[in-house]
Amino acid sequence: MIKRIKWTFGAVCLLCLLLAARLAFLQLYDGIHSGSGLAGEASDLWNRSIVTEEYVRGEIFDRNMISMTDGKIKSRLTAFPAVLYNLELTVAALDSLDPDTKERMLQWIERLGGGPIPQTGVFYPDPLAPETLLSVERANIPGLAVLPIKIRYGERSLAKHLVGYMNRVDPQTWNELASGNKTRENSASPKAYGKDDFIGVAGLEKKYENWLRGGAPQQKAQGITDASGGILPGLIQVESGLEDPYRNHIVLTLDKNIQEQVEFIMDGAVGKGAVVVLSVETGNVLAMASRPDFDQNRIGESLLAEDALISRADRESFYPGSVFKLVTAAAALESGLIQEDTRFLCTGSYVFPDGVRIGCAQAHGLVSMEEAFAQSCNAAFVHLGVQVGAERLNAMGERLGCGTMLGSGAPPALTGNTSIGQEGVQISPLQAARMLGTVARGGVDIEPGVVSRILNNQGKVVETVEKSEASRRVLSPDTADLLNQWLKTAVREGTGKDARAEPWGAAGKTGTAQANSAGRVIAWFAGYFPEENPQYAAAVMIEEDPDGDRQGLRGGKEAAEVFREIVIKIMRQSGKSDKIFIT
Repeated sequence: MIKRIKWTFGAVCLLCLLLAARLAFLQLYDGIHSGSGLAGEASDLWNRSIVTEEYVRGEIFDRNMISMTDGKIKSRLTAFPAVLYNLELTVAALDSLDPDTKERMLQWIERLGGGPIPQTGVFYPDPLAPETLLSVERANIPGLAVLPIKIRYGERSLAKHLVGYMNRVDPQTWNELASGNKTRENSASPKAYGKDDFIGVAGLEKKYENWLRGGAPQQKAQGITDASGGILPGLIQVESGLEDPYRNHIVLTLDKNIQEQVEFIMDGAVGKGAVVVLSVETGNVLAMASRPDFDQNRIGESLLAEDALISRADRESFYPGSVFKLVTAAAALESGLIQEDTRFLCTGSYVFPDGVRIGCAQAHGLVSMEEAFAQSCNAAFVHLGVQVGAERLNAMGERLGCGTMLGSGAPPALTGNTSIGQEGVQISPLQAARMLGTVARGGVDIEPGVVSRILNNQGKVVETVEKSEASRRVLSPDTADLLNQWLKTAVREGTGKDARAEPWGAAGKTGTAQANSAGRVIAWFAGYFPEENPQYAAAVMIEEDPDGDRQGLRGGKEAAEVFREIVIKIMRQSGKSDKIFIT
C-alpha cells in the first residue's frame, strides 16, 4: 500500500516538473509557439484593427493651407469579415432599417465573403444616416461596428473638376502598374498597389498621384471583441498622428473663400457653364468652377449625367462671341489701321461683295471706335477684321492666348465672322480670363498657375512648381491703355452695364455666341475689377439649356449679372473700403 502511494506521489511530482519545464520554455523561448507568440495569437483573436482613413493619401490645400476637399472625421459603418460569420443573425438585426438601405448593406456584406477574408476592417463605401448608424450600434451585430473614419471628400468639397477624383484600379491601370513594378506582387515598396486599391483617375488626383499616395496610415482604430466576435462598446481606441514619410501634400494657388463664393453664386444662376477668377498681379488661378457638378463619392452616378465630369473652365472651348472683339481691336490698333479718333458709320449691317450680310443689333450711325466697342457693333468689327486680315488676326489671337483657326487664304466672310467671335475661333473661360488679365496689367501676359508647391509630411517644401513661361509683353502700353479705356466704357455706358458693381466698378466685354448648329447660344462676360487698380480678372460663361430655364441668354444680361455678383462677394469678403474705388 505504502509502495503504491510512493509511486503515485512520484508520478505527480514528475508531472509537475514537466509542467514547470514547459512553462519555463514558454517564458524563455521567443519562437512562434512561445508564450509571447501565443499571447500574440490571443491578442489577435480578441483584437481587431482597421485603417481609419478612407485613402492613405496626402491633402490638397488652397493657398492658405485649407483643405479643398473638406476632408473630415465622420462615423462610418465598418465590418470585420473574419468574425462576421452569422449572416442570418445579421439579417434579423437589420430588420429595423428601410428596405433599400438593408438590401445595399446585405449585398455589401455578401461581397465581403467572396474573396480572402481580411483580418482588418472594411468600411461601408457610402455614408449612412445617423439614425441608421445608431440602429446598427444598438443591434450589436458580431463583426459590425461604427467607427470614426477620415473621409477625403466632404459635403463642401470644392473645385471638383480641377481636383478630380479616385476610383478602383481597373485592369488596364493594373497592367501598367505591374509593368512598372508598382504592385504588391512585384514590389516591396510601402506605396505599392493592391488590386482592390483606389488610385487618382482624373484631375490633380491623377496628375499628382505619385506625390499624394502614402505608404502608411496616419490613423488607426483598434477594438476588442467579445466571445461572439462583436466589438465591445467603449473599448475602441483611435490612434492618430501616426507617421507616414511617404505621402506629400499639394498646395494650390486657389483661395477657398473665393472659390466657395463663386460656386455658391453659380449654384443659383449657372446650370451649365463655368467661371474662372485670376489674380491680376500674379496671373494665378484663384477660383475655377464648372457646372453641372458631380459627387466625388458617387462617380458611377455622374457617368450617367450629360458631361457632368467635363471641366468647362479649362478643358472645353466655345465660340467667344463679342468677347473676341478685344482681339480684333488689339490687332487693328497694333497694325496702325485705327487710332483713338477713328470713326465708323454703322447702317445696321455689313454686306460683303458677294451679298453675304452680317447684321448688327441696330443701326448705330456714326460712332467712334470706343463707342463701337462699348455698343458691340458687329458691322464696325467685321469691317476691322477684313482690313486686318486672317494672318494678323490669327497672330494677335496667339499673342493673347486664344489663336484662331483661320488659314492665310480664309475667305472674307469667314474672317469677318471670326472677328466677332462667331466662327473660326473657340476659347475656354480660362483663356478669356487670362486675356482680360493681360489688358488689366497694361499688356503684359502671365501664364496662369494652379499648383504652387509640394510639401512633405512635415510641411517642408520639397518642390516648387514653376511656370513654363515667364511674363511677356504682348501689347504696347498705348494699345493696352486704349483697350482699358474702352472696356471701362463698355461697362459704364455700353452692353456691360449689368456687370457694374457699385461702388467698386468694373471693366469688361460682353459676348453672345451661337454654340452649335442646333442654335444654342452661349452668354459671356469677361472683365476685371475693381475699375481702378484692378486686382482680379474673371470670365463667366453660361450655356443655354433649351429644355430648362436658361433660354434666350445674353452676355449683357445673365453673364454680366453673375459677374457683378462675383465682384460684390469678393470685394466685400476682401474687406476693402467702399470709398477706395469710387470714380
